[in-house]
Amino acid sequence: MNNQIDSPDGFSVPFDLKGADVFAPRTASPDESFDKARELHQAGETEKAVLLLREILAGQPDHRASLELLGRIHMDNQQYDQAVTVHRQLVNYHVDGKTQNALGVSHLMAGEIEMAESALSQAARLNPQSRTYQANLAKVLIMGEKWQEACDHLEKALTNAGSGPRGQLSQLLDHCRQQMGSAIF
Repeated sequence: MNNQIDSPDGFSVPFDLKGADVFAPRTASPDESFDKARELHQAGETEKAVLLLREILAGQPDHRASLELLGRIHMDNQQYDQAVTVHRQLVNYHVDGKTQNALGVSHLMAGEIEMAESALSQAARLNPQSRTYQANLAKVLIMGEKWQEACDHLEKALTNAGSGPRGQLSQLLDHCRQQMGSAIF
């Protein structure tokens, strides 16, 4: 038997099939598995999607898309403690405004206001031009009655709003200013 593969260019490459199972099923890559998990989630088969995402993360714990989708699923299902855990793992591997914002929002929904403020502060620091990150931080600061800081971040959010909707941000800013005014007296 010829143990060489001949190419059209005239080169021959030796190969050995001993021990190779040419009929073994091909294992899907993490990205291919993620695509399948996303399809399952979109089709409403969330439990199957979660199992597949966990399988991906068992082999590649830093797979960003899988962490993001798993966190989103937990948020959608109001499993906020689990969302916090997944978003912490996401931040451990991928530190940016988006991941810090996701962690902050999951902390907020879990009722962990101080942790939410910390993560949202990081998001706003990492991406100061983000209207969303500035506004989210301002809302948490309002909850903590940190009026001046909230006003500062709302002003940044309004500056970054461009031509987008400004109504709610303007109302929040007015509320902060009123609270600061009443705190003086």
